[in-house]
Amino acid sequence: MLVFSEIITKEKGIDAMNAKVFGVLLAAGISVGASAGNVWWVDKATGTDGDGRGRSESTAFLTIQAAVNAAQSGDEIRVKPGVYDEGGGYYNNWNNRVLIQSKVLKIVSTGGKDVPHIVGGKNIRCVCMANAKGSVVEGFTIRDGEATYFQSGTDTVNGSGAGVLGISASKTYATANGCIVDCVVSNCV
Repeated sequence: MLVFSEIITKEKGIDAMNAKVFGVLLAAGISVGASAGNVWWVDKATGTDGDGRGRSESTAFLTIQAAVNAAQSGDEIRVKPGVYDEGGGYYNNWNNRVLIQSKVLKIVSTGGKDVPHIVGGKNIRCVCMANAKGSVVEGFTIRDGEATYFQSGTDTVNGSGAGVLGISASKTYATANGCIVDCVVSNCV
């Protein structure tokens, strides 16, 4: 199950999309306009993960997760075109290609949703927003995520959200309030 404040696609029309994006961002408490925090860069073609990276296009991180780990609430992460199929973080026994946990971040593509791809994989969810109320992921193709059921001790764990999952500390979807804007989600099971 995928429940967010709003899922917005270009198919809804540009005027409706802009109106809903504005309303969703205001409802989530996100200012519309320039980011007040730091800007981090990710570039699959030339980036490298490690300390002291990511503050400029020329020192970009290789993986989105490295930028997420370095960022603080209020920061923006700008992702250059590429296929992002490395890196990630664990939440609730699940591997996630991009894990935003207990932060409010804006992750935005610099090339539009057709160019940067966040790619999951076998037992890898694409994006997880855990306790990340107000976070935004904008302008990506999110594809090939997999989240199936599995046994963890005596519990059966629901593999919801193969493409995108938003969940709060109370493990409810309704209060997660992450926002996916102008993204294509495909081939996620």
